[in-house]
Amino acid sequence: MVTNPRPVVTVAPGKNTMFVGETVDVTVSAADDDGIAFTEILGSDGTLAKRCESATCTAQIQHPTAGTFTFFGRAGDVL
Repeated sequence: MVTNPRPVVTVAPGKNTMFVGETVDVTVSAADDDGIAFTEILGSDGTLAKRCESATCTAQIQHPTAGTFTFFGRAGDVL
């Protein structure tokens, strides 16, 4: 049986502190020895913000309310 390690995903917000109503660029980058089929950016609640058919994906996300927000990224490899 051959193992296929998961892609390595990095999430990078354009800035760490935002004010209500501001927009921030969030970038997800992925790397995998087999190649990357897609990357996705998800918000704190797991809602898909954007899907890209490449190893890097950037979305502009607005900070709607006061509080702490976490962005997530995921990727699929070619295999």
